[in-house]
Amino acid sequence: MYYKARAVLQNLGYKVGREISHKIVSDAILVLLRERLREELIKDFEEVKGEALEIIAAGQADSVLEMFDFEDINVLTSNMG
Repeated sequence: MYYKARAVLQNLGYKVGREISHKIVSDAILVLLRERLREELIKDFEEVKGEALEIIAAGQADSVLEMFDFEDINVLTSNMG
């Protein structure tokens, strides 16, 4: 795994020296993964936010909330019976 991670870093243009290289490679991969994950989460959030605004603008917010209320009532009544 170390060699694959080191190859990825080299492919991205990072050069890793010989001293404590395992630690450097490990830390660098973690930082890169966190950055990419953060970017993906922000992108997903922006998409969902846009969809939510479209629902509100179309006047569908009340019907969506009513649908959730109806489902909650169905769950509660089915658990009582």
